[in-house]
Amino acid sequence: VVQRDPDADGFRLPTEAEWEYACRAGSTTAYYTGGNQAALAAAGWYLGNSGNRSHPVGRKKPNRWGLYDMHGNVSEWCAARPGGARGNSTSARLDGEEKALRDLRGGSWGLSAAECRSASRLSNAGTFRYFDLGFRVVCEVD
Repeated sequence: VVQRDPDADGFRLPTEAEWEYACRAGSTTAYYTGGNQAALAAAGWYLGNSGNRSHPVGRKKPNRWGLYDMHGNVSEWCAARPGGARGNSTSARLDGEEKALRDLRGGSWGLSAAECRSASRLSNAGTFRYFDLGFRVVCEVD
């Protein structure tokens, strides 16, 4: 259960479950555009079509909900795992631990097609920085 932080401004990183739900937009295939590498190429930038660089947002096909670049381009941070545990957490409380492991979703321009699937998960420490990492925010409303 995601708990709203009344002291925050309503913006936060999505949980892994929220990220995957938004990415899939009702689809059940590996990518929201289908199940093969050609479907990924229609939706995102990955090792096979990126030219080893990121691209401006919105140049590929959005999902059914109008979200762009959920596959490839840059890997997206999700909220820190509670207690550092592995798993599809639904807790968005960050507890201020910068070194907490962060799951990365969506893959990036430098990763294989398999690493860009809706269900694919990579991770790194919250202090890690690299030029193929990014984030997408959730805005909570009352």
